[in-house]
This record gives sequence, C-alpha cells and structure tokens, in this order.
Amino acid sequence: DPVVREHVADALGGIGPAAKTAIPALIDALHDTEPRVQMAAATALGRMGTVARVALPALKALQSQLVGDASWADKEALKKAVWAISGSEQDQGR
Repeated sequence: DPVVREHVADALGGIGPAAKTAIPALIDALHDTEPRVQMAAATALGRMGTVARVALPALKALQSQLVGDASWADKEALKKAVWAISGSEQDQGR
C-alpha cells in the first residue's frame, strides 16, 4: 500500500540518523512506482544527513529521471535531500 510505504518513510526520516539501518530500504523506495513514496524516501534520506551518503547515486539518478516529469516541489525536495547529505550545492544536480 503506497500510503503505508509513504508513512513508514516519513517516520524513518523523523528518527533521523538513528534510523541508518533503514537506508538500504529507503534507497529501494526511491524506485517505488508511486512518486509520493519516492519523495518521502528522498526526504527521509535527507533528514539522515551525511550517514546516508551511500544514497547519493540513487538520489541523483532519480533527479535525472524527473527532469520534465516532476513538480517543482518534488525537484526541490530532491535538491534539498542531496544537499543535506553532501553539504554541497555542486552536488544538487543543477
């Protein structure tokens, strides 16, 4: 159920870096068929900060896929997640 997956990602993001064991599952969620689940996973990874560095390639790949298809809010959410993890505007995929 996409609503459940979205809420789980939101909850993990709320826990932050202490939920680092969930990073592989959140990376998998970036490939979910539901955009809202993808964005919730991206946001959760961003909230984990630098401990989620392993997620950067998947986040950047999602950014590339969403070039014309996503809303401005989704694109900004991905940029913020990449920045929160990498700490660099250059890594935001502009």
